[in-house]
Amino acid sequence: MKEDIENKFMKKNLRKKYQILKNVDEEAAFERFCNRVGVEVSKKRRTGFHVHWRRLTCVAASVAAIMVGIIVMRLDGGNTVMNVADIKHAGSCAYLTTESGTSVDLDNSSQSIAIDGLLAQTAGGMLSVEDNGTASRNVITVPRGGEYHVTLSDGTKVHLNAESSLEFPSHFNGNARKVKLTGEAYFDVAHVEDMPFLVEAGHAVVKQYGTHYNVDAYNARSVKVTLVEGSISVRTNNTGEYFIKSGQQAVVSHDAIGIKNVDVAKETGWNKGVFCFEDATLADIASTLTRWYDMDMEVDKSLASLHFTGSLMRDDNLADILDAICELTGTTYEYNNGKIKLYRK
Repeated sequence: MKEDIENKFMKKNLRKKYQILKNVDEEAAFERFCNRVGVEVSKKRRTGFHVHWRRLTCVAASVAAIMVGIIVMRLDGGNTVMNVADIKHAGSCAYLTTESGTSVDLDNSSQSIAIDGLLAQTAGGMLSVEDNGTASRNVITVPRGGEYHVTLSDGTKVHLNAESSLEFPSHFNGNARKVKLTGEAYFDVAHVEDMPFLVEAGHAVVKQYGTHYNVDAYNARSVKVTLVEGSISVRTNNTGEYFIKSGQQAVVSHDAIGIKNVDVAKETGWNKGVFCFEDATLADIASTLTRWYDMDMEVDKSLASLHFTGSLMRDDNLADILDAICELTGTTYEYNNGKIKLYRK
């Protein structure tokens, strides 16, 4: 049983929880709710809304009756909601570690860096590496709750997701341009004739000369490589080389590579500020939110296997997202000692 939720109805700074009832006219109840809080019913996104779930469906594999009936607003002035409402992602933040171990904090400020042969500039949440002919090794690390952009010395652009790191040289030499990734990153690779760009991520080695693609190596045992544009190959130390086309994804394990067609917009949505979930479990969604908001989350075992399909904006307030999840599943949450616990009412 599935239900699309096209309208979200939360105004900025409105604190609320939802209680789910059953066997009620959902459309009428939703319209009454919107009239009550002064929100226009519309399928278009309103800039005053914190929550923008273009389409969110919840599938309860064993209990279909868990789906949404009526939504009744209950204002709650307690500290739990107020505290969670203050949780937001950190934005552009990272730290750079040079070859000698020197660490440099990176943020939105502008600064010049000249350490261990590395010449670079930072501005607006981006590190731009200059090619000075010195091949020193460096690592840029993005913590939970952050993201960061890097332009490498060859002109390749990399968008690093939260809890990710990229090891790279200040200058590429030899017959290949090699970098090493943990976590997730979107690559826009500059073309260099006869010098392919290699990304090592878990067991996977991704090779290309110039293209756009995403590498998700949060789970190093099952790395996902999604090609947006161009042509790339993927291999491991235990497999041959597999070529994938635009719109395909390679799933790479220790000794096997599987290739399938995927919705590229969903697989790479985070790069444009959108989280897209396709039949994802609540446990998987919690892991994504944990990385992005730098907040530990615990999901009750009876809820962890619920499946969701939908999208939400990465700049949404965490409290709004949790409210929407609770609205769909008939659950609630509490925030204590820096941890959020999601459980059945």
